[in-house]
Amino acid sequence: MAPVDFGIAGASAQRLFDAKEARRRARLHANWWAVLTVAVIGAIVGGYLGQRLHSSPAIWAAVGAAIPVVNLLRRPQHIDAWRVGAAGERAVGRMLDGLRTHGVVAIHDRRVPGRSTNIDHIAVSPAGVFVVDTKNVVGKVVASRSGLRVADRRQDKMLEGVIGQVAVVQRVLDELPGHLTVRGVLCFTKAELPWLRPQPRGVALLYPRGLRKTLTKGAPVLGRDQVNLIATTLATRLPAA
Repeated sequence: MAPVDFGIAGASAQRLFDAKEARRRARLHANWWAVLTVAVIGAIVGGYLGQRLHSSPAIWAAVGAAIPVVNLLRRPQHIDAWRVGAAGERAVGRMLDGLRTHGVVAIHDRRVPGRSTNIDHIAVSPAGVFVVDTKNVVGKVVASRSGLRVADRRQDKMLEGVIGQVAVVQRVLDELPGHLTVRGVLCFTKAELPWLRPQPRGVALLYPRGLRKTLTKGAPVLGRDQVNLIATTLATRLPAA
């Protein structure tokens, strides 16, 4: 029997970042002439300003050339977000994998059938089954019973994402004997969570340390054999992304 693939945390996000970054660098390399042109124009403008200000034209020319080139070479936020996201997933993944001695089995980076999204982590523990969506974002989190704001921007899509992932995992578990409710977690690695945390639409908002406590200190509802059976079933039915 082939070994069960429990996945590698952040693998698909890292692959996407690598591919996008490679394409960006290839475009810059192919358009080197445009970068050089911008640098020359910037140097001319900078040198002219230096003369008008009775300052060093050479220094102003160097600054004038550097500023637009740096802006052109800077990695766009929409690409860098994949690198940041992958780093957050890896950090949470390491924490979850370290809970094996507590009877927790973690499954990472699973495909969602029929969708372009993936499930960051599924944690099967004596306390139950949890879908964990890692958010490596900064800013203050404000939650109500039905909505979520992060850094003063409405982010209900975060809730919708994890709720959809919970439904996918629940459908797999419903095929097993007995009934177990899957719970959703948004795990924030950097954001500022409220002291009192409602669970908007049933989704828990936790830091990694709070997730660890939930998985290891919660009232046990599953035995070791059940944990292993459920984890193996989920890892088999939901392939790695």
